[in-house]
Amino acid sequence: MSLFRFSRPQPSDESTPATSSPDASHIVLRHERVDAPAAREFLRTRAVGTLSFILRNRVMVEPVSCALDPDFDEWLYLRPLPGSVLTSELAASRVAVSVRAEQSPTDWVMVTVYGKLYALTTRGEDAAPKAHARAIDLLQAGAPDLATAASEEREEETLYRVAVETLTARSARAEQV
Repeated sequence: MSLFRFSRPQPSDESTPATSSPDASHIVLRHERVDAPAAREFLRTRAVGTLSFILRNRVMVEPVSCALDPDFDEWLYLRPLPGSVLTSELAASRVAVSVRAEQSPTDWVMVTVYGKLYALTTRGEDAAPKAHARAIDLLQAGAPDLATAASEEREEETLYRVAVETLTARSARAEQV
């Protein structure tokens, strides 16, 4: 756990003289690890994150809709947003998916999943229609445009899943000391 200290300025008004004290109230920022069950539960309640991967020797970071499979939490399903550079040719790449919830700059939780990316298509040599249908079912809640898309559009879209190899989670919260 790391600690950062910073002073919070004291409010002053014209009727009360401002006093400057080296021991003014301090805030301690506490960073803590979040255990795996709590991290998985956090992923089940969040639908948006970022996907990081390497493309042509550059690190790319893309927003994605995501859903952790509630029955088999070794799979995280993804849908890139329109305009994404993510393609099915990047399947088998190592990726990181981060999901963060922030109450304030000093109160947040972030879960990162590391694993191998798999493309889910309904046609072609590597077709996975059952996994693709599962992805649609899980992602519809977090991707409203997917839910309202015509059935033909959903079936044509390439979705992805990540085999969860490593899951890390951290939180931070400010405490006054």
